[in-house]
Parts: sequence; C-alpha cells; structure tokens
Amino acid sequence: MQLNFTFFLQIFNFIITYWFLNRFMFKPVLAHILMQKKSEDKINLELKQKQEFIYNLEKQKQEELFDFQEEAGEKYKIDQPEIVDIPAEIECVLDKQEAEYITKIAADILVKRVPHVD
Repeated sequence: MQLNFTFFLQIFNFIITYWFLNRFMFKPVLAHILMQKKSEDKINLELKQKQEFIYNLEKQKQEELFDFQEEAGEKYKIDQPEIVDIPAEIECVLDKQEAEYITKIAADILVKRVPHVD
C-alpha cells in the first residue's frame, strides 16, 4: 500500500469539512431542536395541569349537584310518577272484508313504492 499526497489531502479535507459542518450546521440545528423540545414539554405540562383542573371542577360540580338533589329531595317530597303497564300486543278484531281492504291498500302502496326489475 502506497501512501501519497492525495491520501493526506483527503484526510485534511475531511477534518476541515467536519469542523465547518459541526460549527455552522450541527450545533445550531441541535440547539433549535432542543429549544423546540423544551417548548413542547412546557406546553404539554400546562395542558396536563389544565386537564386536571377541569377534571377537579367537573368532580366538584357533580358533588354539588348530588348534594343539591339530596337537599331538594328532602325539602320537597317528589312523588314518583305512576308507571302504566302497556300491553305488548293488542287484539284487533276485523271481519274478512275489512282485512281484505287493508291488505289491498298495503299491496297498492308497496307496488307503487318498490320498483320491479324485469
């Protein structure tokens, strides 16, 4: 292996290029990235604190509402509404002529609304 002037010139060129990039490119970019990260961390911390604050306010509101409902229930007796039992099925008595008439009307409606594909 022969070492000539070109090899040493390339090493020197590499050192100069590394120093230049480190001084004018890498350090400023890294500083900017770190500044952005600190800013992002600060915003995330503030967001977390505000979320906790809102959660605590909601919890307090629910407790106050519950206390108010208890006080109002004791102060004003509220009668429970009467529950009406509605039958699930109702018998319908039709004679044969009424049933045929209703069936004919339903069939006419379905034929008009549902297109037939031939």
